[in-house]
Amino acid sequence: MVSLLWYFGALRAQVGPGYHLEGSVSLAVPVSGLKMTNLVFPVAVAPAVKVSRDILMQRPKGVENVVMLKAVRRNFPATNIAVFGRDGRLYSFNLFYVEDTAVLTFRVVVDGPVASGLAADRSVIFTGLPVDGVKLDSDAVMLAARRRFLKGSVSAAGVRLRLKGFYLRDGLLWMCLRVEDRVQVGFTPSYMRVFIEDKKKVKRTASQDVVLLPVYPARLGPVAGDGSVSVAAGFVPFALARGKRLVVEMADEAGGRVLVLRVKGKKVLKAKEVH
Repeated sequence: MVSLLWYFGALRAQVGPGYHLEGSVSLAVPVSGLKMTNLVFPVAVAPAVKVSRDILMQRPKGVENVVMLKAVRRNFPATNIAVFGRDGRLYSFNLFYVEDTAVLTFRVVVDGPVASGLAADRSVIFTGLPVDGVKLDSDAVMLAARRRFLKGSVSAAGVRLRLKGFYLRDGLLWMCLRVEDRVQVGFTPSYMRVFIEDKKKVKRTASQDVVLLPVYPARLGPVAGDGSVSVAAGFVPFALARGKRLVVEMADEAGGRVLVLRVKGKKVLKAKEVH
């Protein structure tokens, strides 16, 4: 009986569970009760997990990659939080109390080369945007400056609205337009409305227009007399059903010049992918 017990004891000592533990260091972050501490991550993060009630932690509304921290009471015992990144990483931090701190924002930097999809700067990622706002600003400027490859224009009182092209970049369908003022009187757009309408409208029938809200609105600005301005607006990629067309409506502040540009659905399908 004793030898049998020794045998099973030796067997348990020899056979492991098939895995082992590797420790991961948690980085220290100072937290104050007087000021808000911000952690800016290179990717969007899921709701974080905290241990202590002494810490107020939240992700700002409409922002995907920032966690805000503040102490609820002074001199709280050191504690920790865990933040889950959409890149598959678990970010762990040890929090300790400080009365005041000069550094309020910490950028979480991934070691090694910056991976695809990770922000290399301090930009925040807003909800609903495929990439950070700085990247979309750059996309809009670059695409608006490209040469026109699609036809289509409309004129009113010396102002012409031209379609330049459609592009696919960073998860959005970009529509590029050019506003040309061919008279000395400047043109200042007050709004740009984009919607889908039926090609054939039946009289006394309620309008079935579908308004398209851009993820990245066109940055409209004044057009000087005898000048021109190119803009780009980014939308969630779409295609038009049979019998539908795209409409772009733009008007000046006084409402005296209204431009209505109608675009066939097949032109949307000619969008060029830009890397």
